Amino acid sequence: MLKTAGGKREMNGKYTFSNAAFGRRLRFIRTELGYTQERLASEAGLDGRQIRRYEAGEQCPTLTHMAAIVRVLKVPVWRLMDMDRETAETVFGLRADTLIPPTVELEVLLQTISDRFAALNQQLEWIRARD
Repeated sequence: MLKTAGGKREMNGKYTFSNAAFGRRLRFIRTELGYTQERLASEAGLDGRQIRRYEAGEQCPTLTHMAAIVRVLKVPVWRLMDMDRETAETVFGLRADTLIPPTVELEVLLQTISDRFAALNQQLEWIRARD
C-alpha cells in the first residue's frame, strides 16, 4: 500500500478515501485561503454545521457538496481528497489541475465511496460475529 499525504493508494491503484484526511485537508485549505467555516458554507450554499462535520471527519461529503466546496475554494478536487498529483492523474485519468473533472471522476468518486462503505460493512459484520 502506498501512502499519499493523508489518504492511501493501494498497490492495485485504488485510492482509499478517509473522512478524517478530507476534513484535515478541507480545514487547511479553507484557512489558507482566508475563509471561515461560515463564509465557505454560505458561498457553497451549505449549512455551517455541515462544514464543521466534514472538518471533524464525522461525515463524508456528498458529491454535490464536494462540487460546491471545490467551486468556492477554486481548488482541484484531488487536493481536498489529499492526493498527490501522480495519484490524481492515475486515479482520475486526467490533468491534476482540473477543478471539477468530467463524469469519469464522478464515477471514480462514487466507486471510492462505495468501496469505503463495503469495507465498513465487513468490519461491522466481523464485530457482530465476535459477539
